Amino acid sequence: MINAIGPPCQGSSCFPAMTVIPDFFVTGVLAVIFALIVVGWAAVGVSKKNGGVVLILLSVVLLLVGGGFLPPALGIIAGAIGTRIKRV
Repeated sequence: MINAIGPPCQGSSCFPAMTVIPDFFVTGVLAVIFALIVVGWAAVGVSKKNGGVVLILLSVVLLLVGGGFLPPALGIIAGAIGTRIKRV
């Protein structure tokens, strides 16, 4: 668990994140890269076959590289909904 922004938390200004990478710089770079990949896949690839599952997996990777908790949670929800596309 890390504090993603600034000094230690003060009141409600906390932005926690989790990472399996020990270096903060690498964590930040990978978080930005995977966030852009998740956004791109959500915009273009989620309607493809298995697109929802890929979005869920990308969101889990984003969680593990320090992308915070809310963006991966929303990505997992969107991926679950994406698995239902074209299933009528």
